[in-house]
Amino acid sequence: MRSQTALLVGLSTLFLGGCGVMLGIEEPKHRPPVVCGDGAIGDGEGCDDNNTEADDGCDATCQIEAGFTCDEQPSKCDQCGDGELEGREACDDGNQVAGDGCDASCAPEPGYVCVGAPSVCAICGDGEITGREGCDDGNATAGDGCDAACGIEHGFTCVGALSVCVTTCGDGVVASTEQCDDGNTTPGDGCEPTCVNGHGFGCVDEPSVCAIQCGDGAIGPGEACDDGNQVGGDGCGEKCTRESGFDCDMGEPTKCPSICGDGLIVTGEGCDDANNKLGDGCDGTCNVEPGFACDEQPSKCEPICGDGLVRAGEECDDSNHVSGDCCSAFCQVEPGCEVEPNGTTSQANALASAVIPVGFTGDGKIRGSIGVVGDEDLFAFDLAPALSVVRIETFDASGVDCAAGTNTRLTLLNALGVPIPSRTDDDSGIRACSALEINLSSGSYYLRVQQSDNAEVIPGYTLEVDVQPSAGVDSGINETLAQASVFSLTDGFVAGSHQAAADVDFYKLTIPGSSTRSLRAEILEGALETCESGGIKSRLTLFRADSVVLADDDVGLGRGSCSLLDGTGLSASQPKAHGLFPGVYYLRVMAATGAADSAALFDYKLAVTVR
Repeated sequence: MRSQTALLVGLSTLFLGGCGVMLGIEEPKHRPPVVCGDGAIGDGEGCDDNNTEADDGCDATCQIEAGFTCDEQPSKCDQCGDGELEGREACDDGNQVAGDGCDASCAPEPGYVCVGAPSVCAICGDGEITGREGCDDGNATAGDGCDAACGIEHGFTCVGALSVCVTTCGDGVVASTEQCDDGNTTPGDGCEPTCVNGHGFGCVDEPSVCAIQCGDGAIGPGEACDDGNQVGGDGCGEKCTRESGFDCDMGEPTKCPSICGDGLIVTGEGCDDANNKLGDGCDGTCNVEPGFACDEQPSKCEPICGDGLVRAGEECDDSNHVSGDCCSAFCQVEPGCEVEPNGTTSQANALASAVIPVGFTGDGKIRGSIGVVGDEDLFAFDLAPALSVVRIETFDASGVDCAAGTNTRLTLLNALGVPIPSRTDDDSGIRACSALEINLSSGSYYLRVQQSDNAEVIPGYTLEVDVQPSAGVDSGINETLAQASVFSLTDGFVAGSHQAAADVDFYKLTIPGSSTRSLRAEILEGALETCESGGIKSRLTLFRADSVVLADDDVGLGRGSCSLLDGTGLSASQPKAHGLFPGVYYLRVMAATGAADSAALFDYKLAVTVR
């Protein structure tokens, strides 16, 4: 008895073999065998005509028999030499003899032309007309009237052998070099007697139909111009008529430049104001000038206010349409503002005497700007009082502070425009702003404002001149708070004398009102001594009413060695002199600590401004 294992192996082998699988490997797929005579051309067969008979072109082994050509499937075989054109035969002259024009495989031999069935073959190009040749001009070249098969080409007539082929102008057939043929030789109808297109005409069809061709670049009968296109608006219109606003020549193609200055805005012109002047908004080539906008016809051009360019009709242009910044929304200078140009004394004088004066005849404020790097602004300044204390100060555009970016240099010039020595300041005002507090005689002067380093612009600044009135003189007995001389003004000066090294002068100052104020107080020369020379070395101190010290200058923060307390501006150099509440305060004047005898004895003026 077989073991159970052997039985299972046998069954598995039987089962898998019945499914065409042996040990999990699939047997190759069977390909159908090649069968000659089934009408399908298989591998190794040259033909298969659905039978295995011989002498029909496809023999019993499915190979093409001699003298036959076969194609298609099932194969169709034609015998060369039977005089009939069949299948792939290009000729069949009834034989399979080579050298007669149609070779043994029924293909024309080189140099022969074969026509008909049975085919008649002749040598085309030998200059003799034989067989079915319509012509023979001694070559087999097309395009000369007799084509490569010795047939007469369209539009030609050929005579003789060696054939002479010519076209006939006026026969209505366009042939060879003819551009047209309208069936006649009448001149002026578009197709000339030589069968070329008439000037400005275009011809089509057979017989040719000719019409004037607008847009061909040639000026034909009835055309006033022809610029090579049929586009309107370029001077020569869609129908080759001249358009207004252009000056067209008679060239071919026509050139039509626009007429600048005739008041008509045409293609290529941005404006036309009926003239060729410059500076009126529309230039001499009819382009809109920078800073202008033009409309209407003829053009009306107006300067564009707010573009930063000052043009005719504009007094200023600060690149905006905001009033209240010296340049109005209509680009007119607002009162109390600088007018450019003002970089010379003559320009400053002209502005000071204008209908709306720009200059100083005492107190005043003028707003200005350093619009370009290196700009200088000059303002005329006429002072009437015989001798005055004058505060000249710059601020930012607000007129009360000196914001970042406002860095000025201030110079006082004499009547000839020459800087006065020691009368230039860079930063004695608020932050980087400049200020001069000086004794000044009556006369004519100039004030010059620059950017501190001449290296940047200043979008806006304010120049203030304050001619301060006198608040009296030192009483002489004011060495204590209780004895303090009354400083009766909140904007003025008092004259004092410090002729003893230990002398002390107190001044009582009252800040009125109900809101906080800030103080600027400065020591000036009172006689021959000067702050810059060291002839005065002063100390200035601010006290609250209860004797508490608020601010002190013992190092000469003013001009030279003179004292300065400045609590003005949002970021004051002496913060405790800033934002003072209404009430009583005291100022003390004395010699600076360590001052030598000569520098400790001086006459002075104490100038005070409460803002």
